[in-house]
Amino acid sequence: MVYISFSLLLPLSFPLNPKNPKRFSECPYKFNFRISLTIPSYSSQERSIALPEYGKYESVGTVSTESITNNPNECSNSPEIRQSGLPPLVSALKASAEENAATFHFPGHNRGHAAPASMTRLIGRRPYVHDLPELPELDNLFCPQGPILEAQTEASKLFGSSETWFLVGGTTCGIQAAIMATCSPGEFLILPRNCHLSAISAMVLSGAVPKYIVPDYKNDWDIAGGVTP
Repeated sequence: MVYISFSLLLPLSFPLNPKNPKRFSECPYKFNFRISLTIPSYSSQERSIALPEYGKYESVGTVSTESITNNPNECSNSPEIRQSGLPPLVSALKASAEENAATFHFPGHNRGHAAPASMTRLIGRRPYVHDLPELPELDNLFCPQGPILEAQTEASKLFGSSETWFLVGGTTCGIQAAIMATCSPGEFLILPRNCHLSAISAMVLSGAVPKYIVPDYKNDWDIAGGVTP
C-alpha cells in the first residue's frame, strides 16, 4: 500500500463590507488530501489491465508504451493507413480501434467493454469500437494536422470547394457560421419563408435583415417545395 499526500491551495472569494469599495477579496485556504493507492508490480513497457464485468474480471488488453505518439501525422502517414485504400479519417479510426489497448478516456463505455448490458444484447459491442474521441493519433478537430486535415482536403476536392470544415454541432452550427461570416448588420438576406430556425437565430446574431420568399407547395406530397426564380 502506497500513501500519497498533497496540498491544494484554493483561492476563495467572499463579500466583505458593502461600504468598502473593494467588496471582494481572495482568501487562500489550504486543504490536505491523503490518497491510498494499491500499485501492483508491472513491467516497465507493458501493463495488463482488467475490468470487472458482471461480477467477473475480464481482460481488456495490453498497453505498450512504446506505441504511444503525440504526433497525428505519424499515424496518418503510416504505410498501413496509406495503403488501406480507405478515406484518411476512416483509416485512422480503423487503425486505432484495432489496437489492443486499455482506455482511460471519454466515452465511458470503454470501446464497448463497459457499455450497458441492455444495449450490448441489442446491438453487440462492435458499434462502440469506433466511437472514439480526439486521441493523438486521430488528430484535433480545432487544429487539424493529420487524418482530419487530409479528410477535409479530400472532401474539398469532391465538393469542388476551396475549403471544407467538418462540423460536430449539426447543421445549425454550419448555417449560423455561414450567415454570420457573410452578412453584416443591416444587410439583406434572401431566404425561403420556411427556413430553419438556425437561420433566423443567425440573422439575429449578425444583424442581417431577412427578405422572405414563399416556396412552392407540393399538394401531392403535402409539403413545401423549392423556390421558383
